[in-house]
Amino acid sequence: MAYDPTPEETENWPVVARGYDEWRRFLSIKRGFFRLEDDLAKFFGNARTVNTVLRKVMEANEAIRGSKRKTA
Repeated sequence: MAYDPTPEETENWPVVARGYDEWRRFLSIKRGFFRLEDDLAKFFGNARTVNTVLRKVMEANEAIRGSKRKTA
């Protein structure tokens, strides 16, 4: 059974890295993530749903921008 700790639990966990290269790799990976607030995480349920919704927002934004460009 997997256990997902809450952000509050992991806030003070130490980062363990073996050397400078591993530390740099860790930092580059960490920069690519966003943390959702608890209410949003409960609403969406998983990362796939969040990604799907954000892609639809992007598509809608592009459609709106595209329609404005055509009429101008």
